[in-house]
Amino acid sequence: MSQSAFTPAKDRKYHDVEGAAYILPADQEEASSDIPVPRLNAQYLLLKEVFNGTFLYAPMNVSENDCVLDNGTGTGIWVADIRAVVPPTVSIYGIDLQTRLAPPNPPPNTHFLQGSFLDLPADWTGKFALVNQRLMVAALTHDNWKKAISEIYRVLKPGGYVQILEAAGGIFAPEGETDERIEMYNSITALMRARRGIGREPYMQISGLLEAQGFRGIVMEERRVPLGNGHERIGEGMLQNYKGLYQGYKAPVLEAGGLGLVTSEVEYDELVEGLVARCNERQGVETRWFTFYAQKP
Repeated sequence: MSQSAFTPAKDRKYHDVEGAAYILPADQEEASSDIPVPRLNAQYLLLKEVFNGTFLYAPMNVSENDCVLDNGTGTGIWVADIRAVVPPTVSIYGIDLQTRLAPPNPPPNTHFLQGSFLDLPADWTGKFALVNQRLMVAALTHDNWKKAISEIYRVLKPGGYVQILEAAGGIFAPEGETDERIEMYNSITALMRARRGIGREPYMQISGLLEAQGFRGIVMEERRVPLGNGHERIGEGMLQNYKGLYQGYKAPVLEAGGLGLVTSEVEYDELVEGLVARCNERQGVETRWFTFYAQKP
């Protein structure tokens, strides 16, 4: 993906919902049809491949007349995948703070709703056979995580499943080694999340939160994905995804005065290009991804 695929910081659109902690943009640059594979969809497709081509981690079959919910639906790409493999009588809902990225005019069994999955409709109690949620690492505080899992539990019917996909909060140097430049990039993420009350490694808490809420049969799987053009298509694609992610951080970083790391947009752009160069020149730099699923008794 070329550098020109992303607009300058001043042109990006972010969530304007009061109280939302989400750091990254929620605009057409994340999902634009003018880009062959926009960042959010490219990321989704890469991760589907990383997890053996699947988007349904829970050991279940969605049956006729079931209801399915996608929290933080974004571009609706997961909704499109699940819709293709379930009976047309299944009702599929996607909810997000903004619906501008969701496809217009969905099929009759698909519903995209604007709202917070921290406060789902009261009449959804016991409604869903499956709730999917992914990549809220840059969006939820610890209290938000507790509330989100509580709401998921409430809206699931007995025997229903939740599945969650999450990322570790940073980039990892080779095992047992340190890399000051990699840590500098991690500091951008950590400082931005700290400013909004977002923990750096929420994936470490998810299993415990699920258990405390009452879920059973909790399973976690981890995948490690290298970054850089020395790791074939997935490594190169994931590095481009992280380049786009850091470009999305640019406006919040500059609005925060550069966090002591940069003083201008040009400096920030150079920093992002430095990330690409570093990962291409050093083998073993990686990202870590986790899936969870659990069942409501």
